[in-house]
Amino acid sequence: MAARLHYVSVPRKGIGMGITLRSGTLRRSIATAIACIVVGFPGCISSRSLIEGLAKTPLHPVQATARYASMNSHQQDFLYFTETVRETHPEPFASWSKEEFDREQHRMIESLDAETSKVMLEKSLQSFLSHIQDSHTNAYSSWAGGQPEYPVSFIWVYDTLILASVGREEDTTLIGSRVLSFNAIPADEVFTRFTRFITYGNVYEARRTLRYYFVFPAFHRDAGIIDSDTLELTLLAPDGTTRSHRLVPIEKPKRISFAKSNPITEKVNRPFRYTILKKENVCYLQWNSMVDVRMVRRLSFPTNLLAYPVAWYMGIGYFDNFLEDMFEEMKDEGVTTLVVDVRGNGGGSSGYGEQLLYYLDVPPNSRDLSMAIRFSPLYREFYPGTYADYAASYSKKYAGKKLPDSLIVISDFMEVDSSKESFFQNVTDAESDYHIKPNRTIFEGKRVFSGRRGDLQFCDHPCVPR
Repeated sequence: MAARLHYVSVPRKGIGMGITLRSGTLRRSIATAIACIVVGFPGCISSRSLIEGLAKTPLHPVQATARYASMNSHQQDFLYFTETVRETHPEPFASWSKEEFDREQHRMIESLDAETSKVMLEKSLQSFLSHIQDSHTNAYSSWAGGQPEYPVSFIWVYDTLILASVGREEDTTLIGSRVLSFNAIPADEVFTRFTRFITYGNVYEARRTLRYYFVFPAFHRDAGIIDSDTLELTLLAPDGTTRSHRLVPIEKPKRISFAKSNPITEKVNRPFRYTILKKENVCYLQWNSMVDVRMVRRLSFPTNLLAYPVAWYMGIGYFDNFLEDMFEEMKDEGVTTLVVDVRGNGGGSSGYGEQLLYYLDVPPNSRDLSMAIRFSPLYREFYPGTYADYAASYSKKYAGKKLPDSLIVISDFMEVDSSKESFFQNVTDAESDYHIKPNRTIFEGKRVFSGRRGDLQFCDHPCVPR
């Protein structure tokens, strides 16, 4: 079965536990639980999920119940997954109550009673997990809308949905119109209905994702927007008039758009690149992914060897070498402003963020985020040694008490916590994979970060993580 549930939950206190579940039916193999710290930049990456635990499947007590035995395989998979999320996710009821969790779980299990469709199971899992409102808790489905598509596209301008392209020359006057409704259903209501198709951490992330979903009749049908394939948009045109635009889906539509990306800021298929604008004394850094060629080392043989030519072809080198060249050229050209564009950044390792901030001379005593971990049975099974160390520290501080199965901040009971160490310990340690020489070229000019709200702090000089 192609469905895969992957969650690396990053709770509000800073750190979460992640698991990857692959299905054979869905529960037959599980990848290792991993923990990842999130600092001032988005995303996290597992250095272990490709190496350890790929054949290990924890049993769940629910599998021994009469209720489980009476279910069909789709119901069993759904129950197994959702109960695993309940017991291992750091904050499963942060966005909805336990009663709502139970009620929706029961409703979906009942709906799968006579359902043998793999796609329906995948949709049910995705819809259920959307309530968690955690973009790292997701069910990757083989169902993605498919063909045909409506010959239009959409963009968000702040909180307004805009028609970005059309399929015919005679309709180009509609480009730039505000989308008021889909088949007479207000755009805000359509957006709300579509959120059950995705997992998201905030409304900005949901908007950025769902603008691509709006072109598929399959999603509109599932959301109850259309009965047939025909979709009618009600638009507030640029000339101030209200217009209707009727759409019929077609195979591989061509779309006409007036909006063209600037050659400098147009997104490229590489993790990072920079451009010096000499006239403006500006350096523009487009940072699309917080990875570099080091990631190849994480792969197993022979994939790791095959990945090097691909990395070379895509221009993926070492980020520290890239930064050294960039800041030296900025100094030579008299650059006074650095613009870091992370609008399309999908995440990666926070170590690369530390490397960049080191060149910006951020104070080394800046406080990093503390870790918070939920010590669930799954965590204890996958990390017995680490759990034992934490349990011993907890018992020492709290007079022999057992470490609770709950989300807990490590600095509450650990004598030495990462938050008390140097912010740049990974960068300044000569043995670290992220080491940068202390005699780097420090940039003291203006810094502008352009990114997704909720994922990255925006700061000007001095730029200090908050």
